[in-house]
Amino acid sequence: MAELAALSVAASILQVIDISVRVAERLNEYRKKEDSLPTAFKHVSTRLPIFVLKLRDTNAKVEDMTDDARRALKPAIEECFNQIKKLETIIDKVLFKPGDKGATRSWKSIKSVKYDSDVSELDKVIRRYMEAMNYGLSSVALHSSNEKSSLQPTSTCPFEREADFVERDVMCDVTTRCQAGSRSALIGIGGAGKSRIAIEYSYRVRKAAPDTWVFWVTFDTPATVAQDFRKIAKAVGLRGWDEKAADIFTMVHDWLKDDSNGPWTLILDNVDSVDVLTAPAPRVTSSNSIDDDSSMPQIRNFITTSTKGSILVTSRNIEAAQMITGNCAYHIDVDEMNESEAIALLKKKLSSKVIYTEAEAAELVKSVDFMPLAISQIATNISMNYPRLTLSKATERIQAPSEETVQLLETSAHETSRDTRRTNSIVKTWHLSFQYVRQTHPSAARLLSLMCLFGRQGIPETLLTGQYGEEVTASATPLQPRLNWWKRIRRRRLYLRRRQRVAQQKATGSKTTTSACFDEDWRVLTNFALIRTNIDGCHFSMHRLVQYTTKRWLEINRELKAWMQRYVSIIRDCFPKPEHDNWQVCQYLFPHAQQAASYRPEDRVLLLTWAPLIQMISRFAYVIGDYSSAEDLGRTALATLEEVQGPHCEDTLRSYHQLGLAISVLNRHNESEKMFRRAHEGRLTLLGSDHLDTLDSANQLGARLNKQGKYEEGEAIHMRTIEGYERVYGPRSIETQSLMAGLALTYMNNERFEQATAIHRRVHAIQKEAYGEETNDTYQGLRALGALLNMQGKAAEAENIHRQVVEYRTRTSGLDHSETIKSVNFLCESLIKQRKLDEAVAQYRSVIDIYTDLDEKARQEALLTMNSLAETLVQQGHLDQAEAVCRRLVLESERLLGADDCDTLIGVHTLADTLSKQERYGEALQLYERAYIGTEKRCGADHPDTKEFLEDFNRAKRTMLV
Repeated sequence: MAELAALSVAASILQVIDISVRVAERLNEYRKKEDSLPTAFKHVSTRLPIFVLKLRDTNAKVEDMTDDARRALKPAIEECFNQIKKLETIIDKVLFKPGDKGATRSWKSIKSVKYDSDVSELDKVIRRYMEAMNYGLSSVALHSSNEKSSLQPTSTCPFEREADFVERDVMCDVTTRCQAGSRSALIGIGGAGKSRIAIEYSYRVRKAAPDTWVFWVTFDTPATVAQDFRKIAKAVGLRGWDEKAADIFTMVHDWLKDDSNGPWTLILDNVDSVDVLTAPAPRVTSSNSIDDDSSMPQIRNFITTSTKGSILVTSRNIEAAQMITGNCAYHIDVDEMNESEAIALLKKKLSSKVIYTEAEAAELVKSVDFMPLAISQIATNISMNYPRLTLSKATERIQAPSEETVQLLETSAHETSRDTRRTNSIVKTWHLSFQYVRQTHPSAARLLSLMCLFGRQGIPETLLTGQYGEEVTASATPLQPRLNWWKRIRRRRLYLRRRQRVAQQKATGSKTTTSACFDEDWRVLTNFALIRTNIDGCHFSMHRLVQYTTKRWLEINRELKAWMQRYVSIIRDCFPKPEHDNWQVCQYLFPHAQQAASYRPEDRVLLLTWAPLIQMISRFAYVIGDYSSAEDLGRTALATLEEVQGPHCEDTLRSYHQLGLAISVLNRHNESEKMFRRAHEGRLTLLGSDHLDTLDSANQLGARLNKQGKYEEGEAIHMRTIEGYERVYGPRSIETQSLMAGLALTYMNNERFEQATAIHRRVHAIQKEAYGEETNDTYQGLRALGALLNMQGKAAEAENIHRQVVEYRTRTSGLDHSETIKSVNFLCESLIKQRKLDEAVAQYRSVIDIYTDLDEKARQEALLTMNSLAETLVQQGHLDQAEAVCRRLVLESERLLGADDCDTLIGVHTLADTLSKQERYGEALQLYERAYIGTEKRCGADHPDTKEFLEDFNRAKRTMLV
């Protein structure tokens, strides 16, 4: 009944508006033509337009009136219509018409005086009716105020509060920044937990301030935005919110701007697409043609704030977020969790039946770089598949990607705090980001495709610029997803826009530089948090899982092989031969060059260039002491060369030799013997007995035979090798002497000191005869002889020889020369053998005192001096002094060589020994563990140092238990 009454009043009002407008226009036209109105009509002419506005205002709010107000208003409106109708009749009688002649016009002028009183009365009636309408409108205001006061602030957040939410450091920033009148944004890569933080914040706001409205809007599409705006309109009780034609965006915008509505917080979730923000707002009244999208208000125009309202955005796109906040300074970075937060999340997500250690939990969260969504997903998978899937197995799958990794990371697991329309798989989440970048910025997508193949950190710009053009994937045929008709239309529009832009560039002759293109692509990837930039601005890093998911996306779209081929060609062109002059460049590129081993091409022609590249990278790994990597890379190259070129080609034989070197350092002499034997026999046939490569393989083969106690065959091969060197270089050449010295060293290592001594005396005699006594080569041979005598226990004779060498080196090169310091170290060894510890300490300290003045090469020798000094001080019982020297040794080694270098780890072990002597077993145990784990990683489990350090580590643990 109320609706019918409202309709009846509205119809009556419209009638009055109609006739009033008609009369007002008639009076206005008369005034324009005649320059004036009869006196009686002037007042009513002025009042009528105001009366029409009041009528329209009344009509707009008739539904909100009380029943009493509508009943009082209806007869007044009807009588008003009658009075205006009378006014229209009078106007017809007294005002001139276009065809009136002079006599008629004079008669109407006289006649108008007769109606002056009637018109004045009508003017009074209109004024009274305006007062009646004011009463009706005031009742509407009172009713509206009562209704507004009856609404209790609530929240439209569609998600439940997480009982297992993990407190994060970033929550403090959110609470601090989100104040009345603010616009803030949570920015981070997909899966970092932005929406979870926003959900938790929404509940905290409601708890802390129950009188605050909390609104949630999902920005997936314009439709979801409109749907959530309608929910807001419903929540706050806006009239007509459920009408299809309602201008919801304007209604909500106006409500938000009105400070009288009280405090509110508006959370805009998933604001990733600029297209959604700039899309025309549905059902917005516009004076322009509806076909002209560009002239219609955009969705972002309706995101407003007030002195009592605040906005919080979640976005993986900095550009989109900035459209809302207007200032990047208002953005809060949401990165992956720290380790303690990640472990806490894992524990909350794991089923109680899952058994694990703290170390396993730490290793698992570290393997996914502490990414919250990945942790939740993997924890759910473990809980559902335990005990077949454990934390350690999950970690293995992540670290060594396989089909099981795909299943682990791509299977969605439902969570109540996540929109059911969105995937819960970290892989699929990032695929959506990549797909969006590819559609809107194809060049940036190609840059990401190339970057995902590099090592994870320190990706250099110099290897990226100009390397990711469209030609890379021109021959690839990616899968084309089936699209809805409207998506096909949109793709077509984007394509046409790109074509138009390219055509304009060609027409104007403008060309974008390669550097400018890279800058734009970098900006896109950075805006989506897909990459990070180092402080130097020229090197980049990627999250481990971003790399994995991008590769997976390329694989699904059949583009991975093309990008792998481009990557290998880049490394092949940039990685130099691992010679001394190139070591710095090789070291710089090594982390990325290693990746090329995983990108084995299928094409036979490409394999012919790929395998030698991997062999060269293996050789550099051997040079820097990364023997495990050298072996792995060497085996990869060798297997391919044997397959493609056969076992007798030069590249394959070189690979046998290189692999033999890596294996021999790892003390697998039997296996290395086989490699060197293949290399030697093949080179003997292919290159001849006197070729340098053949002689080199023979020399290495003889050394491995001697290592295994096969002295007869080893000596025979060595003698043939020496004869070959004498034929090629001559018996007095440096090359021949070096080979003989190497043979002597082999004898020394096998404790065949008599043979070694005989060879050294022979070498020394040749050097004296060839170069004279006062030469570096002569004294170098003499020093080797002294070392050999010292090993035989002839310490006094060795001391005399070493004093001669030290005196010569100090006189010719100075104490700060690396060879002088090496000679001092040899002298001190002979002194220690004779228990002349004080003199040895004095000699050592003479070197340490000038450490800061030494060059890099001399410092490396001085570090050995420092290690020996510490050991000697321990023998003397000066443990505090020894500890101080050891700590300096470790510090200087880390600076010069790196924390994981083998010599650094030896210093760590020496410090552990010193602390153990002081019965500080807890500190010593940690250092023993570091030395053992680091040496095993660098040198392998079979290396003598690894075995010794493991034994000391276990002994320290046993001591702690006693």
